[in-house]
Amino acid sequence: MKFLNNKTIKLFGLGFLSLFIMVSCADLAVENENSPKTEDVLSSPADLEALIPTGFVQWWQATVGTDVIGVGVGLDIWTSSYGNFDMRNRGEEPRIPYDNSPVAGSGTKAITEDPWYGMYGAISQANDVINALTGEDPLFTEIVSQETGVSDADYTTMVLASAKFLQGISLSYIGQFFDQGYILDETTDVNTI
Repeated sequence: MKFLNNKTIKLFGLGFLSLFIMVSCADLAVENENSPKTEDVLSSPADLEALIPTGFVQWWQATVGTDVIGVGVGLDIWTSSYGNFDMRNRGEEPRIPYDNSPVAGSGTKAITEDPWYGMYGAISQANDVINALTGEDPLFTEIVSQETGVSDADYTTMVLASAKFLQGISLSYIGQFFDQGYILDETTDVNTI
């Protein structure tokens, strides 16, 4: 009597595999802890204040950092025959077209991606500070002064002014680097862009 032939074994295996998948994936709800809410990240005034210097670093890297050296070569501010940072392509004369394809080299992409993402990252940080201090439902009313002889109210005004300045220079550089961009401020609903 041949009860276990190949076809029967395959059917049992398929049935067992199906049952295993149904049981093991029944409760697969996993909370993503790598995507915290703004309130979790900005839980203290010191966290909020730290966004300003990091925002200025982001702006600086996007405007004068190493990845935009090719822009300076293309503007004839300096010259270079090296291929990194897209310097060789930007320094060619007569000028060659910019390679705006998805398969362009990383140096070519960095000339546009780094200023774009860097400045909008700085704007996002400035907007978080402004919203946390003056928004509809502010997280904080004042930041404790870190300077001797400066009141908390004046220090908070200085942090707010720095955020507005960061927002302004980032938007102005977007206008300088690109022919089109988004004008984002603290009142912009980013879900409707």
